[in-house]
Amino acid sequence: MILVLPPPPPLHGPTPSPVVGSEMVRGPGQVSGWVGHAVTIPCRYDRTYAANVKYWCRGRLRHACRMLMRSDFAMPRDGRVAVTDNPTEGVFYVVMTALVAEDEGWYHCAISRYIYDSMDRVYLKVNKTLYVCGQSVTSRLLCVVCPTVVPPGRDSGFGWDGHLLEERLTQPAPRATPNPTANPEPQVTVFTKVLKKPTPSQ
Repeated sequence: MILVLPPPPPLHGPTPSPVVGSEMVRGPGQVSGWVGHAVTIPCRYDRTYAANVKYWCRGRLRHACRMLMRSDFAMPRDGRVAVTDNPTEGVFYVVMTALVAEDEGWYHCAISRYIYDSMDRVYLKVNKTLYVCGQSVTSRLLCVVCPTVVPPGRDSGFGWDGHLLEERLTQPAPRATPNPTANPEPQVTVFTKVLKKPTPSQ
């Protein structure tokens, strides 16, 4: 006797592709920092693996990810990357200091396992430093443009979106006198507004 089974019902929506070993740890997906400053990346994990070694590696592909720091290392190897584990909360923190533009790219939160390491990919966006526009500080007008963070894949580079910070001295700078400490300090008024990237038609 041959038993004929009906065909399975159609799937609704895309079928997620299996990713081996990534269900044990989860990173933030994307983080951003500024050149010259530090950034902290939280990596949460299943507390079943509280005793396992955690590490931070660089690379888009897991098989080519270069290890930068492990939780069982007492000191950062290059002085800029540290991994601190909190097994009680099920999270380990990666701290990268003194960021440079070349630090931007793909990394992985990872847990060392006997057969197959658990890994989750994180993109680090390194923003340019603040820059000053206008004539000079002595003109009593200072504007600082903060470029916005653009997620990878959406656009490249920086747009003009950001915040314009204007600082105007309400009093003129005092003239030099034999007793500089007697001069009153000028008051500073801060105004902010949002800049918008011009459209191609403008």
